Amino acid sequence: MKTLELLLITMRPQRWWRYTLVFLPLLFTGDLLNFVYLIKLSVAFIIFAILSGSISIIDDIVDFEEDKKDPIKRTLPVASGELSRERAEFGVAVLLIGAFTAAYLLGSMFGLVCSGYFFVSLSYFLLLKNYFILDAITVSVEMSLCLIAGTIAILKPVSPWLLVFVMLLSMLLVFCERKRKLLLDWQKDAPSAAHDGPSGNFLDSFINLSGPLVLSIYILYARIGPDGIKYNLIYTVPFVLYGVFRIFYLTYDLRTAKPLEKQLATDPATFLNVALWVILVAVLMRIGA
Repeated sequence: MKTLELLLITMRPQRWWRYTLVFLPLLFTGDLLNFVYLIKLSVAFIIFAILSGSISIIDDIVDFEEDKKDPIKRTLPVASGELSRERAEFGVAVLLIGAFTAAYLLGSMFGLVCSGYFFVSLSYFLLLKNYFILDAITVSVEMSLCLIAGTIAILKPVSPWLLVFVMLLSMLLVFCERKRKLLLDWQKDAPSAAHDGPSGNFLDSFINLSGPLVLSIYILYARIGPDGIKYNLIYTVPFVLYGVFRIFYLTYDLRTAKPLEKQLATDPATFLNVALWVILVAVLMRIGA
């Protein structure tokens, strides 16, 4: 039981909230309470959570020596020795076999998308996370694959506008996460791995470009996209606008040293904004159906 607990900690369950993205296609069907769809997407969510957790375990095994020297990461189960590398390797093998078996049982196309996600995500953690721009592009591909998996699971495609929106939003979050790390290190006057990458002003340029692009794509989707016109999704734009502004605010809020992802996951204002957006979209889709 102790080993299972340590494996769960190593899988970083606090990151799994991002995979609720697989449920997004259901929202745009106008049939939010369809039991069959909910079951399929719940299974899809669990598969992506397991794949993500498996990659976290692999990352800890590969970076074992480096993590032992890090003041924060050395407390992790693998780096601290609480969870042996042999047990971690066995655990990740079992998890991957189970996840891929379930994925291909949902359909060969769904399984292929999950395989693509796994290898893209693995390449990110093992290599691409150290390369500016490539890291953002990789994360955007990961999230788009997650959205595509949701559409395949219930055979309900979403608008290409929405897919581009998700990709650009993912890139914006990566740029803002880097900027926040830079600001926190400057505040502590401490050296950072982020200093080996782009400067603060350079990051600002990408953030200033990505933010308006995210808003523009969503507004175009809501204004001229077939779904946007049919269901009056233009009324949902204020929530997306507030969401982007909230990302900017949390990026520069240095009263806490939490990473931006954790900030967003625990921010009541962000949760309420997303909940209201979901409710409004669901109502508009239902009315227009």
